[in-house]
Amino acid sequence: MRSMRSGGRHAALCWGVGLSLAVLLGACEPGGTVGGPNPLQNPIITRFEVFPNPQSPGTGPFEILAHASGEGVLNFTWSATGGLLSVASQSVAATGAALVPAFSAWQPPHALGIYEVSLVVTDSGGRAFRRVARFEVERAVTRILAPRPAQVSGSVLEPF
Repeated sequence: MRSMRSGGRHAALCWGVGLSLAVLLGACEPGGTVGGPNPLQNPIITRFEVFPNPQSPGTGPFEILAHASGEGVLNFTWSATGGLLSVASQSVAATGAALVPAFSAWQPPHALGIYEVSLVVTDSGGRAFRRVARFEVERAVTRILAPRPAQVSGSVLEPF
């Protein structure tokens, strides 16, 4: 009798975990804000990181690195709500399951406020995926609000 009860609790626990996982995966949105990006999305930006300037971390320029996958030709459309944006990659042919890198650099404006740099990846089928980096420009420093700042160890991304 005791094993029946514990088996029932085990089944209920497994069902609850499975339901939680399904809710979490269902809650994934194209911006990847809840539980990360949905791995079934196509195209998808699987990596999106912001690197502060190692010589002057709070003033810029900030380097933004993305890795995406999709079908056919991937078009990278970068935009910013302010500041100066330098784009290093715009259109690349996707080959198989390989991830395609995209880079940009953003110099914050002098005006105080919250700014966004966004990347939209569109594939040959017209499907799109978007990620956003958010910054707050204060008097003497610019803070990275999202995504979390990338950890820069001994090596730094090569300049553009």
